[in-house]
Amino acid sequence: MKSSYMSLQEPYSPEDIEGFLKRFQLHEALKLIGQLSQEWFFGKTPATKVIGGTPVACYVLAYLAMRSIESSNDYRKNVMTVPDMLKAVDMYWGLPDPIEVESGDSSESCLLRIAFNQFEYNRPIHYLLPRTFAIYRDVWPRVPNTIPVGGVIEQISGLKIEEVLIMAYAFSKRAQGGFFRLYPDSLTTDPRIKDIFTLEKQQSFVNWMARGYREFREESKAERKKLPSSYYEKFRFNPLVKYPVIKPDRNPVPGEPPVYLLPVARLLLDKVTRGLYFELSDHFQGPDKINPFRNSFGFVFQEYVGELLRDAIGKDVVFPERKYGKGNKDSTDWVIACGDRCILVEVKQSGSISTPSYGATLARSGRA
Repeated sequence: MKSSYMSLQEPYSPEDIEGFLKRFQLHEALKLIGQLSQEWFFGKTPATKVIGGTPVACYVLAYLAMRSIESSNDYRKNVMTVPDMLKAVDMYWGLPDPIEVESGDSSESCLLRIAFNQFEYNRPIHYLLPRTFAIYRDVWPRVPNTIPVGGVIEQISGLKIEEVLIMAYAFSKRAQGGFFRLYPDSLTTDPRIKDIFTLEKQQSFVNWMARGYREFREESKAERKKLPSSYYEKFRFNPLVKYPVIKPDRNPVPGEPPVYLLPVARLLLDKVTRGLYFELSDHFQGPDKINPFRNSFGFVFQEYVGELLRDAIGKDVVFPERKYGKGNKDSTDWVIACGDRCILVEVKQSGSISTPSYGATLARSGRA
């Protein structure tokens, strides 16, 4: 359906989208995008929805939020409506694609670009918070010969890992209207919650997550310069991945506490889970290609997968990596042995430019 829709699309340029978005008051446009991204995509089955005959995807809303920050400001008089936003989505689908100028057989690269855009926003996120919590707080300390990361997480964020994850979940739910304010100091008398949601800790979290318009534009401009041509406009890196929270230039309600905009709520959860992996990786990166964090993470994630296997199948049939042969070689990371059959499990971590993905590869199944 989407391909047939795109084939009938009127062509548009990045300048066309800029000219359209610059008409609208920025903080209201971001608020609307955030509200709709929550309503249409957050916590629901990932999909491209058709609204008023226009296909809408979460990554398209993220792109429009980025372009709105680049193009507009808080002092415009026009307020964006849903039909206005759908018009902008329609213009997105009309942007050119590199396949139009690439030489040779470019169908594969075209499919890879589209799939990468969709995959980052379509894969489920419900498991990310508990997995991140288990890896960094529970599994990491008990794996020998790994670098300590707890103190570095506090150095980066100002918070312990459990505080980071609780706050990310709370603010992502609080922003159902596309924005949030800090929780009041009188939120609750429960000491467990009160100790986490102090104004100081909330501000530390927001300072880590958020950027103002000027800083965001600088990041976005730098990324745009990396494009080989304007044909790659749809696929450039979106700084919302790094800074999912936006601080407007002016408070929409003077006298109220500062407001923070969250155009795409799922990016807040990505930032504190998959994004944390990259922040820690960057922190420990030395002048050479050896990264002690990634090395340690490999062993920790291997242990985490083993824990899942033991819990699901039973510890009596799950065996860890061992040395064998004349060269003292390593076996696969885990062996599941039951009767005369076994499954060999190799655990891999892979880091990409935007997000890491982890997985246990079933290497081979056969008779023992």
